[in-house]
Amino acid sequence: MTIAQMPASSSATDSYSATETFVQTWIKARIDEPREIMARYDDAARQLIAVSALLQGVYLAVFSFGSLKGSIPTWLLVPSFVPLLAVVFCAATVLCSVPKDFNVHRIFKLLRGCDSSIALADSISESIKAWCESIDAIAGKKRHWLHRANISFIFASAVTAILVTTLAMSR
Repeated sequence: MTIAQMPASSSATDSYSATETFVQTWIKARIDEPREIMARYDDAARQLIAVSALLQGVYLAVFSFGSLKGSIPTWLLVPSFVPLLAVVFCAATVLCSVPKDFNVHRIFKLLRGCDSSIALADSISESIKAWCESIDAIAGKKRHWLHRANISFIFASAVTAILVTTLAMSR
């Protein structure tokens, strides 16, 4: 049977099926992408917190066991810990930024009403668009705070390098 000989209803059914498959694939990708991005941001924030704990250990070693304990005034110690605290604060903000509508029930409510009626489809489309924009806003917030954490980490690493170099040169 050639394409010209196929009944019209089969062609319409195939077209509808292909469109439905495309829409389902797009919706799945649109839901999975922000989830994966947020997971990567959260993993990066956890790594920054872990490495900042290592830098805190280096600070403790430099000031407790090194010869800098008596040569650096106490008022200078506090500002040297500020970058590390900023790393932890910014990274914790990344981890705590959770979208309120990023759960299975909300996604189910969005997709439950999928029907072929035009009015319902427009309503679902607007709901999905608003949901996607809110998820993108949370991802942007996480990216912003992660950028701040990275800058704080670079600054904290520079302070640590200066302290270790000073300790090494004082011996």
